[in-house]
Amino acid sequence: MPFVTYYGKDGRLIVFGSNHTNDYKDPQIKMIRDLICSSKPSVVLYEGDGIATEKTQEETVGTYFEMGLAKYIADSLKIHAANIEPKTEEKYKFLLSTFKIEDIMLATLGLQITMLQYNNENFETRFPIMINSLLDEGLKLNKKQQTLPYFYKLYKTKFGKPFHMTILRK
Repeated sequence: MPFVTYYGKDGRLIVFGSNHTNDYKDPQIKMIRDLICSSKPSVVLYEGDGIATEKTQEETVGTYFEMGLAKYIADSLKIHAANIEPKTEEKYKFLLSTFKIEDIMLATLGLQITMLQYNNENFETRFPIMINSLLDEGLKLNKKQQTLPYFYKLYKTKFGKPFHMTILRK
């Protein structure tokens, strides 16, 4: 990570895959800025419901991560920018029609846990923030589902082993 792929012979589609980061000094941030500024695409697509921009690039990265930076640069260069994800409430309605809420919770937290591993952050400290984020997005978790003991028990039930977070980057 990151990976950059170019497609097309007459036009270009550039795919930039990255680890989510709100660290303005992360090398990915410079890569995103340089790539968009040098290629000047006609459209910038990003992921993330609720992505906006702040007054500066650094503030935008701090709040909206690298996706916000892509939007910030696109807006400043007058390039059309669009979110490729469905609205969060639509996403959960669709997922709940097929999956159990416990599975959605584990999958969503799993994505966030990967970022915690990458940034060497403490899971138990971040857990309440992650749960509040799910609640803010409209995932209706009951009080019991919002607790660490519930998460640990659910994880062990689903995966057959206790939860352990391995650090991916030091």
